[in-house]
Amino acid sequence: ETAGNAGHIVNTGGIGKTEAAENTGDTGNSGNAGAAFENAESLDTGNAGSLRRHKPPLYGCAFNGAASVAVHINDALVIAHAPKACAFYTWQNISSPGRRNLFQRGILVPSALDPNFACTDITHAEAVFGGLERLREKVQEALDAGWKSVIILSSCVSGIIGDDIRQLENMSTSSQQVIAVHTDGDIAGDYMEGIRMCVRRLAEALIDPSVKPSGRRINLLHETGINVNKERNFRILEDMLKALDISVHCRFPGDALTEQVRTMAAAPLNVLAVEDEDGQKMRQWLTEEYGLTFMEEPLPVGVPATARWLRKIAAFFDHGDTGRAEILIRKEEEKYRREIDRLKPILAGKSIFITTINANIDWLLSVLTDLGMDIRKIAVMNYLRTEIHVSDTPEKYPIDPEFPWQNLLECIQREDPDLVLSNYVTQIPGCHAVFDAIPMSPVTGFDAGLAAARRWAELMEKQREGGWRRDRELYEKYYS
Repeated sequence: ETAGNAGHIVNTGGIGKTEAAENTGDTGNSGNAGAAFENAESLDTGNAGSLRRHKPPLYGCAFNGAASVAVHINDALVIAHAPKACAFYTWQNISSPGRRNLFQRGILVPSALDPNFACTDITHAEAVFGGLERLREKVQEALDAGWKSVIILSSCVSGIIGDDIRQLENMSTSSQQVIAVHTDGDIAGDYMEGIRMCVRRLAEALIDPSVKPSGRRINLLHETGINVNKERNFRILEDMLKALDISVHCRFPGDALTEQVRTMAAAPLNVLAVEDEDGQKMRQWLTEEYGLTFMEEPLPVGVPATARWLRKIAAFFDHGDTGRAEILIRKEEEKYRREIDRLKPILAGKSIFITTINANIDWLLSVLTDLGMDIRKIAVMNYLRTEIHVSDTPEKYPIDPEFPWQNLLECIQREDPDLVLSNYVTQIPGCHAVFDAIPMSPVTGFDAGLAAARRWAELMEKQREGGWRRDRELYEKYYS
């Protein structure tokens, strides 16, 4: 009923073939665990002058990627059927972002700092004679300890010797579930394929499609694992939703309980954290398999996008009434205008040179425009040879979609900008410009662009001559 009152803002019937799928000839589920989230194909459309689309680079192993997802089911024990060296490498990969969040940002994420992670410690003996008995003992210990779920991941060694971890799923009880994910190290694919496989397998094993939606709550889906702003963004989202009397029911994949994943369908609305190709395929699959209703837009970044997003989500839950959202939007827009007025005397008229990956940066461009800054060039790094989507209004900006990167240094020196923004920051010797980073995963909400603008103002106001300490020389040599 709720969806019916604002159905124009959501996708209730599946997204059908995504544009990415149409471009790559993807026909849907091919039957394996990772089929719903498979990589884009590399192909040439055959048209003269058309772009040749490339696959993203492969890295890591599926075992490692699956573990990065599984550990976020907080009442589950993840058992790595692997040698201890593999388990140690994976544990380090999971806990490193947790330590960084704690030490640099003061954000405590227990599932990352001390993940629920065990290992069968496969030795030469198991590699020769099989390790299922050792695995069975570990699973039984986990069930006896009261874990709600036990998630088994196979490594290269257990995959090569042919240990069938799926047979351990018959150890499930009425209140505890054993779930096997056959990643087989890198045999099944790379790190990202492991994430896809684990997400799909957990969804198949846990989500109860008979649960009916109710209440004022959403699910947050497809939070990227390697994202230093993930927890910060979740807290910003919670604060915005609280103003609308809406809560988050489940994060998937993300910190959640087994029961929250099982009852995922109880949330009337689902929101993607990131709308990349994997996110689109995940949305399509969950819509078709479980009938979930999705917000069309992912988590918003910047003032215009956040205002639109809040109005739509308020209209969905309040039968078209956006009154609660308007109160919050007015408050945040007033704060934004005050901060723009404060920063404008410092930044207005400053020239900008931007190098960026092929990703939408309207949140950044709108702040630069409001500050009255001079955007000289937007040079796009289109490594995957996909259609350019740096802005929804590309005609307003000097975008170079085919920038010759061998000429980057020469171009920056010729343009002589005051500020260079890039996804990969480096100071160019002899260049007076301030260099700063465009985050790969920006902060969600109203404050994304302002946070960057405050930093630019601070950098530009710094006195870099420094007298006997040679501060300018050191700044240009080491600042990044």
